Amino acid sequence: MSVYCLFQISVQDPAKYEEYVGVATESLDGHEVNILVLDPEPKMIAGDVDHKETAIFEFASEEVFKNWYYSPKYQEALAIRNAEGVSVGRAMLLQGFTWEE
Repeated sequence: MSVYCLFQISVQDPAKYEEYVGVATESLDGHEVNILVLDPEPKMIAGDVDHKETAIFEFASEEVFKNWYYSPKYQEALAIRNAEGVSVGRAMLLQGFTWEE
């Protein structure tokens, strides 16, 4: 069953964040992933959010997600993103479901 990773980020250093994006993009090669959402300014319809930039990635399974997330290339990207002053945010892994009537 598909899983979805929801990222919400506040960028503090745009130049370093772009470096992260480049390495993170390279890290996707060879992994079964669909980028469903990349939105720097989502429109809130209810509640508050403390990190605006939002992305949603779809993975074929949790195993596929873990193979990507814990890959050396994505860990290299995370080191850039998580460096002091680059960005703050959250990532959540969400389980997909099948609607049956």
